[in-house]
Amino acid sequence: MARLRSDPALTATTGQEVLSRTAAAIRRAENRLTELFHPPLPPPCLAEPMPRQAAESGAPPLYYPPARDGSRPGAYLVNCSAFDIRDFHSAVLDHGTLPLRVLTQVVRAWITSARPA
Repeated sequence: MARLRSDPALTATTGQEVLSRTAAAIRRAENRLTELFHPPLPPPCLAEPMPRQAAESGAPPLYYPPARDGSRPGAYLVNCSAFDIRDFHSAVLDHGTLPLRVLTQVVRAWITSARPA
């Protein structure tokens, strides 16, 4: 866990870097889909910045499913606002193992404290 908090290679410093790393992770996963799933394969997924209002409220990343008719791929909406993953890791990992109910409270408290004034 110390590595998650301190390794600069695991920390993005800008919103664009967060988005680029997310897109790269999605591409790596998509390149291995045939090793992990039988057809039909999951549809493509894009990494996109989430709407400003959601990002500024401290919203966590979320997956937006593709259109059923295939007109739009799925999208992983990333919070590209002033987000420091080290702060988040510290808030979550410093508590050790927690029941999901308690972890949810910890994450909500962190989101509230991290929101811009």
